[in-house]
Amino acid sequence: MSAPTVSARRSIRPARPWLGAAVVLAGAVALAACGGGGSGAGSPSNSKVSAAGTTALNDLAHYQSTTAACHTKITCIESADRTAGNQIHTYANTLGELSSGQDSTRASNRALDAAQSLANSFEILGDAQATQANYDKVMGTFDLPKAIDTLKTDIRAVD
Repeated sequence: MSAPTVSARRSIRPARPWLGAAVVLAGAVALAACGGGGSGAGSPSNSKVSAAGTTALNDLAHYQSTTAACHTKITCIESADRTAGNQIHTYANTLGELSSGQDSTRASNRALDAAQSLANSFEILGDAQATQANYDKVMGTFDLPKAIDTLKTDIRAVD
């Protein structure tokens, strides 16, 4: 007896037109669940941007009260600068992720630019080294109070 033979021809199934539609639908559902389906009022993207803005405003208020409590202790101020830099970078990253492409507005672009700039300034100040002279030298290149006020205004404009 000989071994059974396998046909060299394979059957080709007819195309499934509903499969393409199912993939598109699944993609649309996934995009909407991730907040990428538009930034109209009440959309997940808009509410997340608003929540991130509220957090950033609270972080800035905390930074200002912390640095006031530090008085002239430069290591305390630099620590607050580093912390604020990380927090504002988190806001910038969130805003960048949720307000990109078609969802981007002039207000969100301004807030993103201001957040990135301020976060970088905080991080530079936080690494100025632990002497008042070094800190003052670095601080002389920034208008930190104006940058903080600008970001606050821009965050409120996005909300």
